Formats: sequence, structure tokens, C-alpha cells
Amino acid sequence: MAPLLISNVEYVALRLVRRFVFPERLQGIGRYLPFYRTNLAETEPDHICRLYVDWLARACRSVSGKRVAEVGSGATNAVGYALVCAGAVRVWCVEPYVAFDRKTDGVLLQQLSRLHNRDPEKIAAAVTRSDSFASIGIGNADIIFSHSVLEHVSNLATFFSESSTALANEGVMLHIVDYRDHFFKYPLHFLQFSTRTWQKYLDPGDLPRWRLRHHRAALERAGFDVRVLHQDEDPSEFARIRSHIAADFDLEDPSLGVLSAVLYCAREGATIGTSNFHVHGQSLPVQKGGA
Repeated sequence: MAPLLISNVEYVALRLVRRFVFPERLQGIGRYLPFYRTNLAETEPDHICRLYVDWLARACRSVSGKRVAEVGSGATNAVGYALVCAGAVRVWCVEPYVAFDRKTDGVLLQQLSRLHNRDPEKIAAAVTRSDSFASIGIGNADIIFSHSVLEHVSNLATFFSESSTALANEGVMLHIVDYRDHFFKYPLHFLQFSTRTWQKYLDPGDLPRWRLRHHRAALERAGFDVRVLHQDEDPSEFARIRSHIAADFDLEDPSLGVLSAVLYCAREGATIGTSNFHVHGQSLPVQKGGA
């Protein structure tokens, strides 16, 4: 039996289990499932903050003194607390789907306050948790961040319209996107299935299978210029499934096999920088809890 066929048997079986046995978000039990990875926001919030800060610095920007929104913050505000410790003066943690875990949030706040030698009450006072962009207000965010979120957004037009409204005129966005299938053992296997098959049988409920070109196009339609600061690929993995990719996907799309990317976005016509930030070959730790 061919290796790809063998892996597809395992892949499809796991996908069917995920779809029909565990249809809800896998809070709590996910750690016991094959190939599931814990949400980094709940285990390494300072690391995610450093990713934001470091990639932003490559675009000659800083969070220092800025009003910041992080979208898809998960069960805690921990990354928001880390951003305050990095210099942000106000942070909105926007999370419309995941319930707030007050106990874990408190533990992470104390850890971050000790790590950065900051008063936990002052850190928390600068952070607001909300379930929508509307709570930010019009033009109040200088920077909008997300980590492993855009690949889950079904309505890109609405998402970018609402984020644009919340963003200041000279504001920017930085999105770290995970384009892999979230059964991480098989990062591109999901490209083999038609949209109908995927949606009816295999989609866990929040994985539209967007590729990099879809996000770029949606951002540009929303009035943003986009610079790819980084993209990561695995040519051998892509070659493994290339001849089996479903007709729904464009084989001529150069971004089809991209596994992860960092997108830096500014309003159309704004200064977005002239340096060449396009980097290959460095694996980004973008995995988020979810299969």
C-alpha cells in the first residue's frame, strides 16, 4: 500500500473522529488527543509577545506607548499582560468565542509580573477583555495583532472591515498565520479534498483552508497594503501531495504550499517600508490548540 494512501487512512479516520465525536472546541481534553497542541497563549504568552515585538521591529515599529488590540486571545488575557510589560499603554484582548478562565489568567498574570518586575494590578488595569471590535471604538487601536487566528476566520470581509474601523488612521496590523492543517502531523493533507467533502465530513468547524493569496486579496479589498515579512514552506511535503490536490485549489498559486506567514498591513497609500522582509526557511512556532 502506497505511503500516501496509508497516511490518508489515518488522517481521514482522525478527521472524522474530530468532526463527529468531538465537535466542540477541545478545551481541557485536547492534550490527550493525537497531534493536538496546546494553545501557546496559555503556556508561553511572553513568547508570543516577543514574536509580535520582534516582527514589528523588522517593520520599524514598536509597541512602546501604543494602544494595542490582540484578536483571538484565547481563555486568558496573558498575551495582553505581556504586551503591557513590553510598553503598550492600553491593550484590548478581543475574544468572541472562548470563555474566560479567571483562575489560569490570574496565575499567568502573577508569573508575568514577577518575570518583568511589574505591579500585577497596574498591568491588569491597562488590559480590557472584550468579545468584539466594537468595544475598542472607532480608530482607537494603533496596532492590531493576531496569532494563529486568520486561518480560522470564515468571513474575511467582515473581519477586516471591523478591524479597519477600530484601527487608527496611521495604525498597522501584524498577523501571524498558520496555514497548515491543524492535525499537524499532516500539514497539507487537507488540500486533497473537495470543498464539498471537506465541509460535509472533515472540517472541524473552523478551518476554511484559506491560503496566503486569499488573505492578501481580502486585505487589499479592505484597503490595506500587505507586506509578507516571512513565509515558511516545506517543498518535500508539498511534493508528496501535489498530484492529489483537489481541483478546488489553483495549482498555479505560488502560495498554495505555504505553511505559515507573517503579514504586516498598513492602510493603502501609507508608508509600509521599503526593505525586503521576504524570508524563507525559518519555522514559526504558530501552532495553537486545535485540531
